[in-house]
Amino acid sequence: MRKKFNIMIFILAILSVALTIYCKDEIQAATELSKPTNVKAYNPRPETILLKWDKVSEADGYYVYYSTKSSSGFRIIDVGKNNNAVITGLTGRTKYYFKIKSYTNIGVVSENSATVSARSSTFGIDVSYHNGDIDWSRVKSNIDYAILRVGYGNNMSEQDDKKWFYNANECQRLGIPFGVYIYSYATNTAEAASEADHVLRLINGYKLTYPVYYDLEDARTTGLLSAQEKGDLAQTFCSRIQDAGYKVGIYANTYWFTNLLTDSRFSAWEKWVAQYNTECTYKGTYKMWQYSSDGYVDGINGRVDVNYKLSGTNLDLSNKHWVDVQSQSIELLSPKNVEVEATSSNSTKVTWSSVSGATRYIVYRKREGDSKFLRVAVTIGTEFNNTNLIDGSTYYYKVCSYTGDGIVEYFSQFSSQKKVDLYIETPTDIKAQQSSKSSIKLSWTAVSNATGYNIYRYDKTVGKYRKIATSKKNSYIDSNNIQTGVVYKYKLVATKKASLGTVRSKTTVAKSGIAGPAKVDGFVLDNKQKGVIKLSWNKAAGAHNYEIYMSETKNGKYKRIYVAGSKKISYTAKNLKKGKRYYFKIRSVRTEGGITLKSTCTKPISKVVR
Repeated sequence: MRKKFNIMIFILAILSVALTIYCKDEIQAATELSKPTNVKAYNPRPETILLKWDKVSEADGYYVYYSTKSSSGFRIIDVGKNNNAVITGLTGRTKYYFKIKSYTNIGVVSENSATVSARSSTFGIDVSYHNGDIDWSRVKSNIDYAILRVGYGNNMSEQDDKKWFYNANECQRLGIPFGVYIYSYATNTAEAASEADHVLRLINGYKLTYPVYYDLEDARTTGLLSAQEKGDLAQTFCSRIQDAGYKVGIYANTYWFTNLLTDSRFSAWEKWVAQYNTECTYKGTYKMWQYSSDGYVDGINGRVDVNYKLSGTNLDLSNKHWVDVQSQSIELLSPKNVEVEATSSNSTKVTWSSVSGATRYIVYRKREGDSKFLRVAVTIGTEFNNTNLIDGSTYYYKVCSYTGDGIVEYFSQFSSQKKVDLYIETPTDIKAQQSSKSSIKLSWTAVSNATGYNIYRYDKTVGKYRKIATSKKNSYIDSNNIQTGVVYKYKLVATKKASLGTVRSKTTVAKSGIAGPAKVDGFVLDNKQKGVIKLSWNKAAGAHNYEIYMSETKNGKYKRIYVAGSKKISYTAKNLKKGKRYYFKIRSVRTEGGITLKSTCTKPISKVVR
């Protein structure tokens, strides 16, 4: 790890005074020194924050505090006489919080100013159908916003961007802030109006966080017009968009903004400047900088345009006080808290804690049995989703931090290795069918690479599933204390033996089974109606139907007189002889998996026909 040491006695002296004053502040009950007001935070360049505040007339200087938390963890990063500070040495897309105190040379310190915040960088992409099918769920964690192309030219559906609806729907579904742009070919105001209508037709119903940008860069059409004619086009387009209630902006490169879009009306609209460089040299005010077309974001195949949203680009930084939070040394730490989890049978998710000073993270992977780690991702976020892996395999991951200034690059030591065993496929098409009155047969679709299956049954006495067996086949007969008519619930886990242990599937959903129907209860007779006897009973668990038997003597031969469906709980026996006693009994029946099981009959009960 290369370190830069630039420690000056003067800085140490100032910090010594600062610490002394800080201690005094801790024991002071109150001060009469005014706190700084009108504190503003801008982001005029990537990974740079400009702080400005009004001078306090009686103050001799100011403390500047920063933290990555809104209400704790604040540290002094500067002590000086200036009422501004350009903060550099910040990390990635981190949101920083700042507050200022004023002080005097006799040790009086003010209360804190209001806390202000700014991101060190607000990173976005702009995309069209040229970027193909984007996995926005993977992209989301790596960007702050997206600008989507709606199409190009006049208001014709064939000139809609083929990926507009997909990209817009995904951003809206995932809560990714987005704006839009249209590539212009306009050569007159009628065409500019049509291009505005083209945008309004497509964005109707969507909630835009960022503006609608008018992309003026076509040299063969718009580029041939005069400055005033270009202004007329922009005026027509922008007014139409603004009248519809949307924010509007202009996209062009530095050359066009400097030499071609010179009509005074262009100062009225937000500017998005394209310049593929380490800095944007456009001298005017702009809100967004497209700095490269060669970016990489996890979830997008190939290159992608990358941008920074900025603020305060019109402010002169040359006469400001610069503060580098990494000025004494650059010590890039290796990522901590690296974790890997299997998210499916062929994908993993790697996460880690952010590292101060890191602008990128590099993820390496090795499959068990391979001799070398391979670089699989470079990301600005603190997670990586790795797909298309081989299920049932064991993988190892490690991560390092990275930063650089375009000339010198810094890499941290690797994090500790993390191992993950991928899930194998989960068993499907599970059946739990009666095998006998005291057993239930489980069967399922075999998992191709499984070497066994763990079988779990719910134990209501303890309120959880217990493992009852292991099977090498895709079937199992459970005869472990199975009671007829009782519902049992099962779950399965497929397993595969690996060199370092056993790889498992996810647990299946619960499947219920019953061994034969329960015995009928609540069986009663009613002879209130003349010439008939009405039978009724309670539903029996697991019954598909009910067989009803009748006899003229209690111990005589019983004849089956009716089969009732599972939903019936009554039957009326007719054509009976007046004054004669009849005996009845009933049993439940269940047919499943080609096996028919019947409960025992109820005890005979009788009534005399009226």
